Amino acid sequence: MTADITMRVNAWLDRFSPPRQIANNPQAMQDDANAILRIFLDHAPDDGWQGWFEDALRRLEASMTTRSWPAPGEVVRACRGAERPQEQAGPNARAEVAAVDALIGWFQKFGTQMPGMGNGFRTRKMVERGIFKDLAEARFRGFTLFPDDEREILARRAEQSRRGDPLSSILGDAEYRRHVAVLANIWGVSEADAEDRARQSPELQQPDLSANRVAAE
Repeated sequence: MTADITMRVNAWLDRFSPPRQIANNPQAMQDDANAILRIFLDHAPDDGWQGWFEDALRRLEASMTTRSWPAPGEVVRACRGAERPQEQAGPNARAEVAAVDALIGWFQKFGTQMPGMGNGFRTRKMVERGIFKDLAEARFRGFTLFPDDEREILARRAEQSRRGDPLSSILGDAEYRRHVAVLANIWGVSEADAEDRARQSPELQQPDLSANRVAAE
């Protein structure tokens, strides 16, 4: 849990700017980042921390008025607000169902994840409801996954690759075709030429070189 939260907090902080007064002081910036991380770690529940964390981030972003890193008090308030899901279990459950319904409707209309609405729990619910065959398909469609789910997909694909399974079988037809299209665009050649060239290079047959996001180590 600690490693995952650390990764997520660091990625989140990268979207914003450190306070102006410490922008040229690397040690002060690191101290500030560590302090924010520590608040998240101190408040994170042992069970269900993923949903709690995403809720805390949503609350924090909603309260922020600038693109600077939040003050410790803002982080504490967001964490405390996200700590009490049981107090409104009924409304929260209904809100989550509505959120998943909205994601499904948006995907069916636009073919993408609804901006600002994606999270790992909701993606799993979409798989459960049959919108995607599995999490790998959801990943291909650009939907948010938990880091553990992402790593599991990549580990399974790596094992298939070691067995000698062809990349088209590992990725599935749609994802494989996009992989080839991306290579063709990079190299400035036709998709047929890109596919032939890729077949001759073992490195380009690695399943984590598709055009999808790869989980951070």
